Amino acid sequence: MKLDSFFNVNRKVSFLLSLGISFLIIGMDLLSPPQLQFTIFFILPILIAGWYNGLRWALTLSIALPLIRFFIAAYIEPLWQVQYDVINAINRMIVFSIISVIVSRLSSSLKHIKILEGMVPICSNCKKIRDDNQTWQPLENYIQQHSEAHFTHGLCPECTKLLFGNYLKKQ
Repeated sequence: MKLDSFFNVNRKVSFLLSLGISFLIIGMDLLSPPQLQFTIFFILPILIAGWYNGLRWALTLSIALPLIRFFIAAYIEPLWQVQYDVINAINRMIVFSIISVIVSRLSSSLKHIKILEGMVPICSNCKKIRDDNQTWQPLENYIQQHSEAHFTHGLCPECTKLLFGNYLKKQ
């Protein structure tokens, strides 16, 4: 099962989904004791944003979420000295930013890959292919429409002999 078909969301829905998950995690962080931190779950909205909305939105979350967590840690539930909270926030920003770049690049590269899979009905005589609309089209057209392949035409040695055999012998 492909990841896109699993989530099957568009950009606007994924934007709202990543924001909703972010607020949920921040709320869980605020309601839990200071020793319990949910910042590892910030990865979920960052992954969703990077996959569906691109690098800019993922990087925005990668910076904003650790900053929000820093303000929670420094001012609402001070557990350590502020310099430890600053170091933790910077570490989270770096790691989340790296993850954002990886996920957005993976998403964009997977969108460019087209793979033919499954059974393809083909005429055994003329080699035309029946598409989803039940129309028959030349093999080259079908492959060009469903992949990134392009065709040039030539003749193999056997077909050259078959088509031009008499002409080639005279030379």
